[in-house]
Amino acid sequence: GGTDGLVSDVFTVARWISFVGIVLFGGLAFVVLCWPRGRVDPRARKLIWYGWWGTTAGAVLGLVLQGPYAAGTGMLDVLNTSLLKTTLATTYGRMLCGRLVLLGALAVLTVRILREPERTAEKSRARDEDLAAICGLGVLATYGGVGHAAAGTAPTLALLSDTTHLAAASVWLGGLVLLAACLLPQRRAGELAEALPRFSKLALGCVAVLTVTGTYQAWREIWPIPALWSTSYGQILVAKVAGFLLIVAVAWFSRQAVLRRYVTPVVHALSVKDDEGGSVATIGTAEAEAIDGDQGMVRRLRASVGIELLLGVVVLALAAVLVSQAPARTTYVKPVDRTVQLASGGTATVKITPVKVGSNTVSIDVFDDQGKAVDAKAVTATLALPSQQYGPLNVAVTRTGTGQYSTTSAALPKPGNWELVVRVQMSEFDRDVAQVDFTVTN
Repeated sequence: GGTDGLVSDVFTVARWISFVGIVLFGGLAFVVLCWPRGRVDPRARKLIWYGWWGTTAGAVLGLVLQGPYAAGTGMLDVLNTSLLKTTLATTYGRMLCGRLVLLGALAVLTVRILREPERTAEKSRARDEDLAAICGLGVLATYGGVGHAAAGTAPTLALLSDTTHLAAASVWLGGLVLLAACLLPQRRAGELAEALPRFSKLALGCVAVLTVTGTYQAWREIWPIPALWSTSYGQILVAKVAGFLLIVAVAWFSRQAVLRRYVTPVVHALSVKDDEGGSVATIGTAEAEAIDGDQGMVRRLRASVGIELLLGVVVLALAAVLVSQAPARTTYVKPVDRTVQLASGGTATVKITPVKVGSNTVSIDVFDDQGKAVDAKAVTATLALPSQQYGPLNVAVTRTGTGQYSTTSAALPKPGNWELVVRVQMSEFDRDVAQVDFTVTN
């Protein structure tokens, strides 16, 4: 609550840039694993380097913004050397410095990996790819190291899960970017026939990893279940999961198109090869040429991949906001739900939600000694914070149904141990008083 609004907004944008950058840089994995000829594609190279620059810029912005963000000052302090020194002395600062060092090493390795194949020996290129994978995992680990994974229970397992989660997202979405921007527009039959089946299997594995790790992380950060819709963290996570499921649904159609065009025809061709006397190579070439002529399939694939990417941008934006929210497990407060006995023989059920500083909803339901809802002549309530000699404050409840009285504007301006005193007048002679104690958080 003490942070500057503009600094907070710019910080969110910086985190989004970091996520977009690491996703674009994940296209390097697509080139290595699925599309070897993409090493020499100018557009693919540019996108990969855009990813590197985005990841680097996000880390630098994080370093200079953390000081003003934590101190509650404005954008004019982003170059305050004192705040920067303080940031560098924290785990957050050390993690981002480590990320920048690893990105420097990745820059050198990326130059070598993206060289023309004939300029690099196979053994040397394999070594560079292995080193790049190690450095890349190190970069991804720094995201969890400055986020929720580093706090709470089982931080080592959480960090491993977070790193794997982000790696799967980067490889999947980064591959989609190169597909949409580079490979599909060129419509080269041979390259499509080689890359698409490989990426289809890789993407399926990424979806499985995202599902498992995402479920674990959601369980770790959200409990109990009502926290999903009762906290900002839970609500944003629900939106993020919905976006992910939409991407998976669209991706299913892309996968079916790939299977129909590249896998099923080949299986059929191999099954009839002996009868027709053809060779596998000839059949494969013929199939690729036939696919090349089917421009409609490529157009449909481009459309579905484009939709996946648009949804991916939204999911990344939600992720950038989510990492700045306190986990639902730590902010969720169970609503007050108490039943108090009335001296006249009946009962009253008192509910308060969300039990936080600000406006709250207070509901009072009155029942007779048989448990049947019954109207009272009058129902009033007051709130007080005895430890700070605050109150009593009148709570204006109105009748909303038989025996039901409520308000949505009960003010709880301060955290602490509060008292709600309910007065129920059933008749001129029966006036019951009941008290409900509860704790208010920020």
